[in-house]
Amino acid sequence: MDRNFFIKAKIDPMFDSIRPQIDALLEDIFQETNTRDEKEISNAEFDAQRINKWFSSGYASQDDVGKYELICNSISNAKTKLNMHSYFGCDDALRIMSDSKNLLSDVQLSLRNNASSLENRLTTAKVEFHDIPNKIGKIRKKKSKGRMEGLLIMAGGILVSLLLIAGLSSENVGIGWKILILLIILLSWYLIIVAIGGGLIQFLMPDDSGYDSNSAIKNLKERKKELTKQIGTLEQQIAVAKESMIEKQTI
Repeated sequence: MDRNFFIKAKIDPMFDSIRPQIDALLEDIFQETNTRDEKEISNAEFDAQRINKWFSSGYASQDDVGKYELICNSISNAKTKLNMHSYFGCDDALRIMSDSKNLLSDVQLSLRNNASSLENRLTTAKVEFHDIPNKIGKIRKKKSKGRMEGLLIMAGGILVSLLLIAGLSSENVGIGWKILILLIILLSWYLIIVAIGGGLIQFLMPDDSGYDSNSAIKNLKERKKELTKQIGTLEQQIAVAKESMIEKQTI
């Protein structure tokens, strides 16, 4: 009911002839408004208490914290107006609670968006976490392959060198051939050293990414620890967010 009409009906002398009926009607309007206020405030208090889990956890943004504080202040102000036991106090309380509804809707939307963002981050973190063992396995495989190649080259070089050395000890080989064989032996050992060095570089020296294999594995293990902590934090935040969501708004 419009406040001006309520005042007019309450004090206008033209209604004096039917004053009892008018007063009874105004009392009914007051009681109806008061009952509605009590329900609105009760529902608002319930919802504010529920979303308090999110705000008390410290996860909410400063903007949402400000809106939540306004919601709590609105509930307190509405209760003060209601305790005036007047129609105008009840009407003011309804107006206050109407604004509180809009704030609660904004906070709930922000909460749902935050929960969705947290779930996306959790999915990304879990994918990276589960992929780390594969990355470590590939690095170790590459290291093992490099070692094996080096060993094969070394074994082959030693075998060739032994055969050539056997040729040096033969009396049927002339001095010129012996010098040639000696040069070949020296060259083969030089190539063996270079080949082994090249193989070692693959897993001891920095690769194309700027990290050596051992450091890369260490970094991946450290990243796994970080992801374990991050996943735990995200799961906790998501749980609090879901507990704070109001599936069906009551105010």
